[in-house]
Parts: sequence; structure tokens; C-alpha cells
Amino acid sequence: MPEAVESMSRQEREIPIILGIRTIVVLWLVCLPVIILSSSVSVTSETAELFLSKYNWTVKQKLADYKLTLPASFEHQPGDFPVAIYWAYNNEFSKEIGLDLEPCLGSPVTVSIYALKEALPEFVHSRSNARAVIVTRYQAIVGAWIDRGRHYAFACSLNRRSFDDITHRRWGDWLLSSGVVNPENELEKKLARMSPEEVIAFYYNAIDRQDYRLAYATFSRKNAIGYLFSNMSNTELFNSAYSEAYKVDGLENIGSAKLKSIKLYLEPAEYEVVVDMKFKKNPRTLNGDGIYGWYVILTKEIDSLGWRINAIGTGP
Repeated sequence: MPEAVESMSRQEREIPIILGIRTIVVLWLVCLPVIILSSSVSVTSETAELFLSKYNWTVKQKLADYKLTLPASFEHQPGDFPVAIYWAYNNEFSKEIGLDLEPCLGSPVTVSIYALKEALPEFVHSRSNARAVIVTRYQAIVGAWIDRGRHYAFACSLNRRSFDDITHRRWGDWLLSSGVVNPENELEKKLARMSPEEVIAFYYNAIDRQDYRLAYATFSRKNAIGYLFSNMSNTELFNSAYSEAYKVDGLENIGSAKLKSIKLYLEPAEYEVVVDMKFKKNPRTLNGDGIYGWYVILTKEIDSLGWRINAIGTGP
């Protein structure tokens, strides 16, 4: 073997070295743009206005820019704040116009919000002023949709199509097929085995232990997404936590919750419950510590995963 190496000409021996250097240079040139562009930059206002005008939307003013990182996946863990659902839901609107957030999951992006002059489509209930949301990465638009801001932002695609028209699926079916809900999640399976009365008891017992994440896990996803937008500023994209939606009157202000009784009020799953409650601070809407009656409505959002709490109120 040494003889074979020695018999090579000097030029032949240098070829692997030259190729090695050339390979390193090529790799460096490929990676260099990634280093330079590692921070996401929003498109210019002119680019956004031109883009929106293709769908007959006119910018009134820019409301805000946010630099953030998309979730690693669209899967929503029970009890987590439903940010993953926010992106999964609006990605349906993005895909409707040929964009897709999925390749950017886990990556930094810039989100720009624009107030628009045009009204929302008539099918958007509780209509309010329209906002355009544009998501950019490396100065390219990767997602875009129309929303209505506080108190419930979900609205429509840029070409004015509704979520139902785009997905053609029941809400529960979409949660499964989109990967938002993982039916193999152990907590999902545990809750699926419970009766409505057991879910209610599980909820209040979790609050009593101040395990608020476990309490939120009993909520239907339809219930949970309401917390994304409740009481937020109209320049915000969404709240960052359950506690932001109801700073004084939320679960986190409950110090203890002793369940006294559960009684079926209305079929199939509306219950009258009595709870002895203590608060960390005096709530604005209640008279302080004491025994309260609540009406708890449960739903089978996904048939195979059992009952979840859809609403809680002081009256039927």
C-alpha cells in the first residue's frame, strides 16, 4: 500500500485536498445566507398592501408587528394554552390561498397586523372591523388571513371563504384529522373514560389543589379557544395565557373549590353544581368567599374521547 501511494504523482495526491477545500467552501456559501437571515423580517407596507389588494382588501393602517416563534407542531396538549390551535386553524385559511405554515413550524417569524377598510363577509357572526394578519419569514409571505380582533378573532380567508367551507369537516373531525388532538395522549384517554359527573368532579378537585393546567384539560377545545382573544387589546394577536383573558375572575384567582353536590339539570349533559369557593382576591363579578351554584354544560366534541366542559355559567 505505501508503494501505491508513493507511485502517485504530486498532482494526483493534491486532488483530494483541493476537493476537500472546495467542498468546505461550497458548504460555507450554502450556510452563509441562513446565518445572515436568521432573524425574520417583515415585508414592507407597500408589499403587504399590494398583496392584500389582489384579494380586494385595502389597508387602513398598520396596527402592530410581532416577532415570535411558531410552535413545534399543531398538536395541542390537554391543559396547555391553545396557541397551537390558533396556528392550525388559521393555517386552513392560509392553505386556501396557496400558503402553508407547516414547513415553518418551530421557526421564528414576523407577524404583522393591518386594519382594513372593507367590512367582513356577512357570514362572520358578530361582525366587527376586519384585520389582515400576514406572517413572513425571510421577507417571504408564508401565511395570511383575515380576523376580527377582540373578543373572538377567527374570521375567514383572504378570498372570503369560511372555515367550514374550506375544511368540509365537523369541528371534532377536524381536530383529529389536522393533528391538533392526539387520541393516544394519556390524559385524553383518562378523561375519555370518565362520566360527565366525574369530569366535573375532576375539574373542581384540580382547582382545589390549584392544579389549574389539569383543570383546563377538562375544557372542550371550542371552550379553550375563547380564551385566546377575550379582553385582549385590538392591536394584539392573541393572549399569551389563560390568566390574561380573565386577570381577576379566572381560575387562577380561586384558592379552593370544595364540590358540594352535582345534579343533572337538563339532558344530555347540563348539570347544576354547588361549590364552596374561596378566592385569593375579591372577584369583580362575585360576592367573595362563599357557596355558589353553577350550571356546567358538557359536550362530546370528539365522540371517542368522551365528555368535556363546554361552558360554565350562573344560570341555565
